[in-house]
Parts: sequence; structure tokens; C-alpha cells
Amino acid sequence: LFELSLGGVDTRLYAKSHLAYGLNEMRKRIDKMVEAQVLAIAAVNPTPGAGIVHGVQHPCLMKGDTLTFSEAASHVNTAKGTSNFEKCLAMMRRLGEDCMHIPTEDCQPMSTVGKPKFNGKFLAFSYFYDVLPEFVTGDEPTLAAIKTATLEVCNTPLAELKAAHPDYETNNPEFIRRACQDLTYFVYILGDHLQFAENEKRIQIVKQINGKEMSWTLGATLRMLKKPLPKSEL
Repeated sequence: LFELSLGGVDTRLYAKSHLAYGLNEMRKRIDKMVEAQVLAIAAVNPTPGAGIVHGVQHPCLMKGDTLTFSEAASHVNTAKGTSNFEKCLAMMRRLGEDCMHIPTEDCQPMSTVGKPKFNGKFLAFSYFYDVLPEFVTGDEPTLAAIKTATLEVCNTPLAELKAAHPDYETNNPEFIRRACQDLTYFVYILGDHLQFAENEKRIQIVKQINGKEMSWTLGATLRMLKKPLPKSEL
């Protein structure tokens, strides 16, 4: 929370950058958790194809998809997607509690950061704007609606999901492969971290405000202009 004077107007803003908790970084960290299982099997089982035979699963990757890890030996370097919402969410929660796959100097688990003291509506942009409109109706979805969409996506094999959403981020196939994971992460942020009630309309999905495109860099820039508040007001 900080005070900002800009254009002759004084206001109070909250800005927080969760390093290593962006959408792409969480994809990488989840992959690292799965890779650790693959490497563990490689260390004890030389059987070709052990990654599949022994059931190394990627709960956040779509059913019908596989992921190959270049650091693992070729006979156990593959995990299969199962798009299991509950297990994927459990992995998100684990990463929210610790510094797994984050450099020590950058460590600040999301769970240690209090949510903003704010009862109004959040504007959701960037990846929220890129992902949610493809799977939920309207620009003010409830947490319940997002959960319903997430379960539907996670229960759909990759080939069927591609057929149902042929125009979804066609320039970046990672989005359809990670659809279950990305939506589950939004459920984690809104439900676990911000603690939204199931049927509250607390977010509005936006791309622009007054003709200006929203970006996380805007929050970072405004924070650079901040004036610290007295400790008694924090």
C-alpha cells in the first residue's frame, strides 16, 4: 500500500509483484516437480519407457498429451498428461507455500503475502484476458463459474479440446496444452490467495481502460513513483 500523487491527484494504491508466480513461471515450476519424479525413476529403473510404464503423470498437462524432459535419460524422459484438477491444484498450493525451484534470494512464497485490504472489484487483464474469455461467459465471471469451466476443460482430452476451440491462441500451442493448468492456477489465485467467495463477482476482465492497454508494467511503474505511507497507516 502506498500513496501516489500524479497529475495533481492524490490516491492510495496497492501493488505487489509475485516473483516466480507469473503464468509462464508456474508452468515451468510445475514441470520441474514432474521432472523430479522422472529423474527419480531413471535413477532406480533402467527399463526402456519406464516413465510411461511406471505411470509418471503430469496432472496439469492435458489428457492425451505427453511432455519430454531433455535432462532425463531417453528411456525415462516422458511423462503423460492426466489433467487432474484436484492433483494439479494441490501442486499449485505446494508451490504457493514454499520456494521450490526459486533462487533463495528471490524467495517470498505467495502464501506469506497478505491479500490487499480491498472489498471492491479487481480488474483482471494480461493472461486473465487471454485465457478466460475462451472458456467462460461474460466479463465478470464468478469463482464458481471459473471452477465449472476448469473442471470441464480438465475432463476433456486434448484432441477434443482442440476441436472445440480451433481458434484459441493458434500462434502459441502451449496455451491449449496448458488449458487445464492455466485455469486451475486462476482458481488458486482467486480462491486460495484472494479468498473470493464462490458466487461473488469480484473480477472484471479487461484489455484496456480509457483506450490504454493494461499491463503489469503499469503497476510496476506507478510503484516507482510512490511515496511511503507512515507505518501507523499500513
